[in-house]
Amino acid sequence: MKIDAYTHVLPRPYLDRIAKLTSASSGVQFWAVPELTDMEARLRVMDELGIDQQVITLASPPIEAVAREPKLAAELARVANDGIAEIAAQHPTRFIAIGAVALNGAESALKEAERCLNELGMKGILVYTNVLGRALDGPEYRPFFAMMAARGLPIWIHPARGSDRPDYTDETESKHDIAMVFGWSYETTIAMTRLVFAGILDEFPAIKIVTHHAGAMVPLLEKRVASIYSSNRERPYTYRNGKGEAELKRQPIDYFRMFHVDTVGHGSLLAVMGAYAFYGADHLLFGTDAPFDFQGGREFTRAHLEVMEQILIPPSEKEMIFHRNLTRLIS
Repeated sequence: MKIDAYTHVLPRPYLDRIAKLTSASSGVQFWAVPELTDMEARLRVMDELGIDQQVITLASPPIEAVAREPKLAAELARVANDGIAEIAAQHPTRFIAIGAVALNGAESALKEAERCLNELGMKGILVYTNVLGRALDGPEYRPFFAMMAARGLPIWIHPARGSDRPDYTDETESKHDIAMVFGWSYETTIAMTRLVFAGILDEFPAIKIVTHHAGAMVPLLEKRVASIYSSNRERPYTYRNGKGEAELKRQPIDYFRMFHVDTVGHGSLLAVMGAYAFYGADHLLFGTDAPFDFQGGREFTRAHLEVMEQILIPPSEKEMIFHRNLTRLIS
């Protein structure tokens, strides 16, 4: 059994709406990929490569970036989620639906997330690493994390960093695709770190969070994280918990291991080995980032399947990564 835990779709009704609101600079170049909207073409690729199911999440750009006005963003989220739910309903044995919310309207996002889980039967919610540049640890987003922890369903986090975030302060834009190639891993690492030190994982220890791209920079920098974020300090790390100041209950490095991560390393055995070594087999999910290789997902899927063949771990752990972990997370 093989479940791809991190793929992307653009439901046609949503695509038709946002096409009138966006430009090429916000990701329109990806919309030429037929398998983002054509599910029959997508199923052919899955059958060709032996993928039994896919978790489908809304493709970039973030809804907040498409519609900065909260009311419009909430409307677009509803259109997107209805479309994703319809895709899953048409192919219930092949697609697992994840909802999307626009956090630039925190209250409406919470209501939409509840609708996704309660009415549409979705198995999780997608958010981005920042909300139009604002960190996810803002107090207005706390109710969302509380609700997801109470429901016991995962939050998928996707990086958001565009060319409008310059590489240096004396420039106006990022060059050479640095923002996406390197910035996305940095962006994900920042978001994880902010959630750790905001006490989210202390306050909601049962929360389930799935991050993208093989755990970002954390596995590579494990020893640096453990050394610098040590509790051997004059004063322990603290956070504001709504009742005052509280101390983190664990060593900071331990919280990073609470995240779940996918195998998306674009075919890098080293990336997946690092993620496996740091997070363990029980927190690793097979994922491919399909269909953003412009081959309908064929290139990415083959590359990630090859990595899973090459990595020297017990067959029982490969089974966990391929499907058991994901099934447990969404049950």
